[in-house]
Amino acid sequence: PDKGAKYTRGRQPVRLVYVEAAASRAQATQREGTIKRMSRAEKTALIKGAAGS
Repeated sequence: PDKGAKYTRGRQPVRLVYVEAAASRAQATQREGTIKRMSRAEKTALIKGAAGS
């Protein structure tokens, strides 16, 4: 029953490091897919670029 909670409990702390606005849910889902396909280095650069603005 509480498998999700047990999974998350072992992976603390969770921290939001990047957020981006989207015009629609469809665009947000598409962007999420693009980000998930990026390499770790590309994701790190994206986060650092957002922090600098």
